[in-house]
Amino acid sequence: HTGVGLNLHFDSSQITPALVDAFTTVFDGGFLTGGPQVLSDDTDLDNDASTDMLVLTAWDAPGVDFPANTDLFAFNFLTDNLFTGTTVNYSFVDLPIGFEGVSDPVAVDLLPDGLRRGSTVGVVGPGGRSLAFSLIATATATGSWAAVVGDPDFGLAAAAEAGVALARLAVVDLSGPTASRQWGAVVAALVGGLDLVLVAPRRQVRATDARRLAARARERGSVLIRIGDASWPDRPDLELALTGATWEGPEDGYGRLRCRRAEVVATGRGRNARERRALLLLPDARGVPSLP
Repeated sequence: HTGVGLNLHFDSSQITPALVDAFTTVFDGGFLTGGPQVLSDDTDLDNDASTDMLVLTAWDAPGVDFPANTDLFAFNFLTDNLFTGTTVNYSFVDLPIGFEGVSDPVAVDLLPDGLRRGSTVGVVGPGGRSLAFSLIATATATGSWAAVVGDPDFGLAAAAEAGVALARLAVVDLSGPTASRQWGAVVAALVGGLDLVLVAPRRQVRATDARRLAARARERGSVLIRIGDASWPDRPDLELALTGATWEGPEDGYGRLRCRRAEVVATGRGRNARERRALLLLPDARGVPSLP
């Protein structure tokens, strides 16, 4: 038997199929036998209660080998202005003999293209470090390497709680008397060798250093993330500003802090020029970034 039955599970409160061309580049080749169909996710085959709908598609290739390395279809969806991010899951109802289904969840982010390789990102405002944790958590958990440079307030325990894979994280201390002279060279070397580099400069960065680092990131396909309000000569490709942060928990003057609610405003250059806003918990009651 050489058929494939694939379910794509999604949360309809976060994303909905596009009104026009919801599915494009659907692979046929004479094998398509059903779908794509949007159905209610009643059976919970992905074991995720947050997904309530699924897309079912089926192919059959009797008597021949099903093509390998084939794009099956593209799912185009809509969001609203408060979209913050979601996850889509996969499950298989049928597979050809000798094939295994890889069903790792796929994150769909507030940011266009997620963290785009070769880009610079600025994170400012209260809760910025928690947001930076969330930016690098998924990347390190899926095999990317990251470094944090010159940030004495960076906490390894907090990073681990947010999902950062510490085994793939390097922390570089530049607190010595020659730190200001070494800063640009150290960061450039890390940008050239790692996937993500997070910096927290304590003083104004020289224009020559900033431009060299941005060019290095573009050349090497890495992501340079700057935390904090220290002056940076050029506008980053993407800037995430946290505003209106409020803590929840204490009432009538006593109690424990439970979570911090903040609005994230995303702007930038090029494809990031259109302003986007979202509400996030940074962190939530578990100590990790999440949706309200």
